[in-house]
Amino acid sequence: MKYANLKFLLLICLISSSTFSDPSIETVETIPNNTNILKMMRVNTDKDSLLLRESPTTKSKIIMKIENYTYVDVLEIHPETVTINQRKGNWTKILYNEKTGWVFGGYLRDLLKASKNTIDECPKGGISSGIEQSLEKEFGKIGDYLPHKNPLSNESFKNGEYIEAYNLKFKGNILYSHFAEFGHGEIVVVFKNRSFKEVFQRFQKCDSRFETDENLSKTNSLAFDFIDHDEPEVYFWQYFNFYKDGSDTIVTYTWSD
Repeated sequence: MKYANLKFLLLICLISSSTFSDPSIETVETIPNNTNILKMMRVNTDKDSLLLRESPTTKSKIIMKIENYTYVDVLEIHPETVTINQRKGNWTKILYNEKTGWVFGGYLRDLLKASKNTIDECPKGGISSGIEQSLEKEFGKIGDYLPHKNPLSNESFKNGEYIEAYNLKFKGNILYSHFAEFGHGEIVVVFKNRSFKEVFQRFQKCDSRFETDENLSKTNSLAFDFIDHDEPEVYFWQYFNFYKDGSDTIVTYTWSD
């Protein structure tokens, strides 16, 4: 009986040894429970995805592609600032879908909670009581609601049971487009012949989250990404984009809840 047990143990050892030494079997990286997550950020690139690499260099092996607007956990930020495609940033080690790797931090955005750090009362056009209401209060509305047509994409939608879509005009050459459907939507405001600085500062008066170190007399584009829940999920976000288009300044506000 004693020798039978010994043979059984030897057999188990041989099977285990051959299994774990077989190079053809894929090993799965496990993420330790004590992973030090610094913060959550959101992918925001000029393309559809961001490359996750094994090390902080563009020559490193690509692990996977992370889709635009995806949330990732930040583990480490490389101290050296680099410039890639005319964009400054730091290589950043992240955790996504149980995989760790490095991405260029110039395409990551910080998240600010929309439920905090917002000025409640706004005397001029902004978002405290809604962009539409603030613009009407300051400039005055021209006419009634117009059929919807997105000034950027030229897409048109009709109002219905689940769709709220219309356009408005305000004095001062301001065009407003509103579309909302199934808990998500987009507002586009076109300020005709207005400087970027003037328009952005108008919104700054209404929302203290719009902070920037950029020189507003020189920059032509700013973007802000907010979460609107204490525990961020992929479906809960707000995105503001300010940019210059010829002599006009355009503001887009996209949300999902």
